[in-house]
Amino acid sequence: MMINIIYLMRSTSKPTVVMRIFHHIAITSRATFREKLRYWALSFSIPHSALNVLLFILNNNQVSQLPKDSRTILQTNRTPVQTVAIGTGQFWYNGIKKCLVQHFRNTVPRVDNISLNNSIDGLPLHRSSSSQFLPILINIHEMPEVPVLKVAIFSGTSKPDDLELYLRPFVSELNELQDHGITLNRKRLKVRIRAVIADSPARAFIKGVVNFTGKHGCLQCTCVGEYDRRFHKTIFKGINAPRRTDTIFRECGYGAHHIRQTPY
Repeated sequence: MMINIIYLMRSTSKPTVVMRIFHHIAITSRATFREKLRYWALSFSIPHSALNVLLFILNNNQVSQLPKDSRTILQTNRTPVQTVAIGTGQFWYNGIKKCLVQHFRNTVPRVDNISLNNSIDGLPLHRSSSSQFLPILINIHEMPEVPVLKVAIFSGTSKPDDLELYLRPFVSELNELQDHGITLNRKRLKVRIRAVIADSPARAFIKGVVNFTGKHGCLQCTCVGEYDRRFHKTIFKGINAPRRTDTIFRECGYGAHHIRQTPY
């Protein structure tokens, strides 16, 4: 395994990323040999067939007690994934509570309150097609060592056209956790949302408003932009327009600024 890792380090075009992965595998004292092998296989997208051969070699040489099948060491979920259709895409919802309970099944959180950062952004799958993922991710602000957790994933050729179906399960569960907290490995914790992390297009999508390039696209104030045909840009000339308020926004009182209802 060491030879394979060193070879990949030499051949990769991203040495800093590989060095970080290698350092994690080699140095992490808490991880077992089996866990390190799993991390290596997932990090470098090792095919199951290749991993099966490696497991066969290691088991025959009594390196360690390892499973014979790659699906066991990779902890591949063999339960059929439940998805729902949203437009032309498919949506899988794992859940905030399920993610947290699964991660802390063998450890007790070292904090009493957790603040969640939520990130939503598109991820293109291929250069030659419009297929994309739109995941809903969270991480715990007070515990940066906890990896980013996948709450949900939408897969399609465009963003979901129904924000209610896409965001409602997440928002409802988040409100429930903020009201009642969560128990992780017999420890009760309070939960709150700290921030939603998104770039400008994703932010406009989540809020159900015009993109920042539109005439009514300013997220901060009610200034209406003017389209400049010479430079093909929307220009916002005013700086003294009234600022948008949470109350009016929730009432959808900004007219053309709103383009769809959103549960967020």
